Amino acid sequence: MFKKIVIIEDEEQLGRLVQSYLEQHHYRAIHVRDGVTGLKVIREQVPDLILMDLLLPRMHGFDICQSVKKDPRLQRIPIIVMTAVYRTSMDKMQARRMGVDEFVEKPLNFEDLLKKIQQLTGTEPEPEPEPVPVPAPVPTPIPGSMPESGFDSPTESPKKDVGGDIMGQQMQEIREDYASQLPDKIEEMEKLWTAIQKSKDNSRRLVQLRGLAHKLTGSGATFGFAEITRDAQQLELLLDMIIVEGEKTMAKRKEQIDNLLDNMRLHPVVTTEKQLRKMKL
Repeated sequence: MFKKIVIIEDEEQLGRLVQSYLEQHHYRAIHVRDGVTGLKVIREQVPDLILMDLLLPRMHGFDICQSVKKDPRLQRIPIIVMTAVYRTSMDKMQARRMGVDEFVEKPLNFEDLLKKIQQLTGTEPEPEPEPVPVPAPVPTPIPGSMPESGFDSPTESPKKDVGGDIMGQQMQEIREDYASQLPDKIEEMEKLWTAIQKSKDNSRRLVQLRGLAHKLTGSGATFGFAEITRDAQQLELLLDMIIVEGEKTMAKRKEQIDNLLDNMRLHPVVTTEKQLRKMKL
């Protein structure tokens, strides 16, 4: 029987990619995008493993962990956290106290993720298929022809790894979908930053902007956009400082934030996607 895994990840493309990867390795994967829905699905499905981000809409991952570990039906379910933020030993110590069993850092290393899932669910790695020798076909001689010296006759082409082909195709499709949405994501961040500078008491907007930056931090490098991840991570850090130290510190960080948003807006993939849109109009 296939093992069930609930994935709680608010970045849709990343969640879809993880779900597709696990399904290719014979797990039943369910992807949800917020903490409240995630906890509801966990209670309904009672999965064999929970794989989740911590910074989630509607409910923090630590609250999910505590709810799961207090429920006698669920408390034995292992939890793996995917994170781009909680990396230090103190972070991990706190997470383990909340019931987290393992961590994988973003951008994701899928082989490492699979090994940890196999270990926690008690599933064995898939054995490599034994190679079956295929005898070379005997060529049908053509009257008057001479065999070419030093070469055998053509043989069957090696069979393709169908699973690998499917995964690669899905990865490319999800990557293209993610890239097509980058201009809108960055434009939303720029508009929010402009609104923040024109208003007072921006605590809610700052948290919202930080959440948008966090999504790019976790998914950008996974889809091959390391520069986007780097800039978003720096932006997230600056916003954390403003949130903690107060809005009075926003002015001294304005130039840095402006530069980071400019970098993302002028990223080659973002500008290319904008040009493609214009061509379609």
